[in-house]
Amino acid sequence: MIKIVKFSVDDILFDRKAASEAVGKACSRAVPAKVAGICQLDETVMISIEETPVKENITYDFAPFPAVNEDEVAGEIKSRYYAGFSMLGVFNIAGKKWALFSKTPSGKN
Repeated sequence: MIKIVKFSVDDILFDRKAASEAVGKACSRAVPAKVAGICQLDETVMISIEETPVKENITYDFAPFPAVNEDEVAGEIKSRYYAGFSMLGVFNIAGKKWALFSKTPSGKN
C-alpha cells in the first residue's frame, strides 16, 4: 500500500506542528506505515507513505533550516541526528530551506 499526502507550503508555514502531526496520523491508520520520501512541486509538498510490516510509532517534524551555507546545513543535520532525528527530505518555502525529520521512540531511525 502507498498513499500520498499533500500539503501546501502555506499550511506548513502557518502551522508546522499541525502539519507534522497530520503526517504522523496518516502513518498510524489501521495498516502501519511510514514516510518513504517527499517531493515538492511548486507550492505543494507531497509525502509518500508506504506500508511497513510493524508499527514503529515514528513522530515527524517539519522544520526550517536556519543555515545559509553547506557547512551550517551539515551541522544542523548532524545536530538533529545526535538528538535522535533523521532527515527525510528538503524543500523550499519563501526562499528558505525546510526539511521533514523523523524520530522513533528509541531515537534510532
